[in-house]
Amino acid sequence: RNAKGTSIGRLCDKCNGKCPVCDSYVRPTTAARICGECSFGNYQNKCVVCGGEGISAVQY
Repeated sequence: RNAKGTSIGRLCDKCNGKCPVCDSYVRPTTAARICGECSFGNYQNKCVVCGGEGISAVQY
């Protein structure tokens, strides 16, 4: 497991509003930070849940 990074994860239109940890639709309050490896190269701006094109910031 990698340490939390400085980049904020992204969600696609389909997964927007979903908690990336438990997949429930809750009131998100805290930005989900992802490691540098998950926010670089081919993974940049991708949805952290399904891998689609990320459009909004992940919160949990």
